[in-house]
Amino acid sequence: MIIIRTTFNKRYGNSHQFQVSYSWSRLIDNGGGTGFFDRGSSGDSLFSTFIDDVNFDRGRSGFSVSHTFSANYTVDLSEENLAGAAGKILGGWQLGGIVNTASGEQITILITFDRADMAAGTLRVQRPDAVPGVDPYAGFGNTPTGYLNPYAFAVPKNGYLGNLGRGTIVGPDRYTADLSLVKNIPWGGDANRNIQFRAEFFNIFNRANFRNPSTRVIVSSGGPFRPSTAPGTSPRPHGNCRFPGADPQYCGIRSSGFGRTTSTVTTSCQIQFALKISF
Repeated sequence: MIIIRTTFNKRYGNSHQFQVSYSWSRLIDNGGGTGFFDRGSSGDSLFSTFIDDVNFDRGRSGFSVSHTFSANYTVDLSEENLAGAAGKILGGWQLGGIVNTASGEQITILITFDRADMAAGTLRVQRPDAVPGVDPYAGFGNTPTGYLNPYAFAVPKNGYLGNLGRGTIVGPDRYTADLSLVKNIPWGGDANRNIQFRAEFFNIFNRANFRNPSTRVIVSSGGPFRPSTAPGTSPRPHGNCRFPGADPQYCGIRSSGFGRTTSTVTTSCQIQFALKISF
């Protein structure tokens, strides 16, 4: 595990303050999690693919997040330079906010059958081949219906393990921004008497932060082979084959749900108001 973290904090008198923090990290292991599949759809597993060589699964952990940035700030809108009604209305406000961004988690692409003939049943997970020169994100993006390019992965030759490494794909990134407005109104001539109004906005830009997509790319080694066209390529004689003209042993049935996500990890924009009276 490697973590590099830097933080900068600055305060201007008693009225302005901000802090920024950035972390770069890399976590490498041979597997992880507390259940059969780590983080549900990330594809990480407690079990080794090849029991005679645990380093075959050495790669980026499902918990690894390369970049994390956060910032927070507080600004007191003092009424010292405001007089009369303007001072009463515009003064006494405090503005605050938090911004968090992070790159995606590492996810592992899987095939859901024993292509390598290891007779291990469901206690072993296997990975596909990476198709050379095909970008796994090309033509797709941070959308719920298609985050990954299914044509970037193919079934290995029968009896072989796939060449795609563990934790080689990065899931959707995340971004949230929260904002608060606070108004303090003294009353009764007593420092302990105060009316506080708060307006808070969570995920103010209503950004959809999607969960990791489904990672089961190929669900069977046989079945109907129908012509199809991958984005940016010519039609293939077998739509699920590795290369045009490939032997059928390289073919498989692709999962219709691969690369899709059906939920988010953060809520939509939420707004709340509060009023507190202190005496």
